[in-house]
Amino acid sequence: MTSTSGISIKAVLVGVAIDIGGGMLAGVVFVTVYMGVLLSQGVSQADLQDRMLTDQSFYVVDVIIGEGFLAGGAFVAARIARAREVAHTGLVGVLGVLISAALAPGSGVDTTMYPSWYRPVLYGLALPVALLTGYVARRFAKPR
Repeated sequence: MTSTSGISIKAVLVGVAIDIGGGMLAGVVFVTVYMGVLLSQGVSQADLQDRMLTDQSFYVVDVIIGEGFLAGGAFVAARIARAREVAHTGLVGVLGVLISAALAPGSGVDTTMYPSWYRPVLYGLALPVALLTGYVARRFAKPR
């Protein structure tokens, strides 16, 4: 599945699936572990969400997880495509941000409690991380 522009649709879709799917799964694991730690420290169930959403380190780890899965998905996309690595990883980054932004309102989380830096950093790092991954993938590519 390659378009006339030389972009592998399959590669981009696999990359986005790793970014979004892997990130969501890792996010669920992270939140579960984080909640377990808070409960073991004596935080009541009623206070769990407030404690989580007011802890800056929670957001730092979430950004690291999100950007890590973006980089992983972008790298896989570039390796599948075996050409135009930076273009493929850039597309994974752009689509990942668009899908994440579209899914966020339906998550049921009160996003008004997010720190002001969280979304700009999370979304702002996406394209640079994706493009840098493309350059790295191109360096790992075998000569054509």
